[in-house]
Amino acid sequence: MHHGTAMSQSRPSRRRAVSLVAVLGLVLPLGVVSQSVAATTTTTSTTSPASTTTTTTAPPTPSEMARAQSLLDVFRRTATTLDQLETTYLDARAKVAVAKWNRNIAAGQLAATTATYERLRARAVALAVRRYEISSAAAGGGLSQFSSPAAAGQVQDAGVYDAVAATKLDHRVRAVEQLRTIRAGMAAMAQNDLHQAATARTTARTSLRSARRADAHLLAILATLDPGTRRALEKLQSAGDDAVAHLLTSGSLVLRTGVGNPPAVLPQATAAVAFAAAQLGKPYRWGATGPDSFDCSGLALEAWKAAGVTLPRVAIDQAAATVPVSFQDLQPGDLVFFESPIGHVGIYVGDGSMIDAPYTGASVQIDSIFWKDLAGFGRVTQP
Repeated sequence: MHHGTAMSQSRPSRRRAVSLVAVLGLVLPLGVVSQSVAATTTTTSTTSPASTTTTTTAPPTPSEMARAQSLLDVFRRTATTLDQLETTYLDARAKVAVAKWNRNIAAGQLAATTATYERLRARAVALAVRRYEISSAAAGGGLSQFSSPAAAGQVQDAGVYDAVAATKLDHRVRAVEQLRTIRAGMAAMAQNDLHQAATARTTARTSLRSARRADAHLLAILATLDPGTRRALEKLQSAGDDAVAHLLTSGSLVLRTGVGNPPAVLPQATAAVAFAAAQLGKPYRWGATGPDSFDCSGLALEAWKAAGVTLPRVAIDQAAATVPVSFQDLQPGDLVFFESPIGHVGIYVGDGSMIDAPYTGASVQIDSIFWKDLAGFGRVTQP
């Protein structure tokens, strides 16, 4: 579906329950929609055989909201860092594989050239010995041993032939020796490239492990949060940033530029959204692609995989694999990207909302797209 007015999109959190029923009701069982909508409210009902009571939870205090905002910034930054470091590590690992292949090719070429050089050198040595023996025999009158002048002449002709052959062989030896020197340099460069790639891979792996330890520490902090701060976190995550919403709807926010006439949304987008919605409530876990937990790009990957479309594993590559679209052309099933370089992704479901796996300690949930690090939108087009 297309969006309505800009004003209707700038306040997604106030209309969230109604809009999600409208967007997801076509693709989700009623029970899933009801659970999704219920998760957006702050009122809980308790039913007993005797009576029904309704308890309203107090809204977060300003201090709880302030602490939650600080924590949310850290959670998002850590989740983004993990995704970016994963991309760096995967790239470094791929470069090591390429460097090994290049090194092996260079080493093989050097070995072949060296073998050719040694073979030619052996022939040159044998020919030099033959020429020496003929010249020595000629100098000592050894040619008289032949039974006739004709036979002696044949030996002399052979000496001339050997001299010509020796000159040609010497040229070949020199050419192969030069080639061997060049290929030895190429092999050394390939080995150095492999060393640098392996060093970069080790550095990336070390950084990734450090970020994972920090992520685990944040999870421990989250487990100790008081209920008020936890509620404030949920509120901030779902509400989005009004300033970003205003800039986006007014066209003042600089994003990944959408194409002028974007391709139509694939029919499979409905299935992708349905899959994502069916994962609501499952925990975020970095590196996970289901079925019990997901990270952000893992959720996008599996959602579109369930729809029959293969996407790359990490968010930055998913962005590269999609067609950029503008906010005005945004449709359910499109991907929403954040950070620079891109480190987070969500699946758009309509009316300024997305389903994503945001960070450690959170679950797959419905969130606003209006984050301050919004980078742009992408449409999946490969069936």
